[in-house]
Amino acid sequence: MTSPVRTHPGRVLYQDEFNAETGAPASIFMQWKGTDICGDFRCECGLQVHICDASFVYHVRCGGCGSLYQMPHTLPLRKVTEEGTSGCTYDVSPEDNDG
Repeated sequence: MTSPVRTHPGRVLYQDEFNAETGAPASIFMQWKGTDICGDFRCECGLQVHICDASFVYHVRCGGCGSLYQMPHTLPLRKVTEEGTSGCTYDVSPEDNDG
């Protein structure tokens, strides 16, 4: 196991949990805060359902085939040009790192 790098109340984050390797694919580690989610679910079986304002969605079970999916904490990021943005951009700087 990797050494802990940050401690939060009741939780220790380990280096391998938020992927800080040089040269690793860009990603973001999301903290689910138990808030509402709105999104489009698509299962391998073909079922497509809009989930609207559901609370505490940490897993999704397909009503078509019964498959159970975990909501990921780490999401891949896609590099875009400025023309590919909507204008709502959070600028990250090295000073943001509290570790």
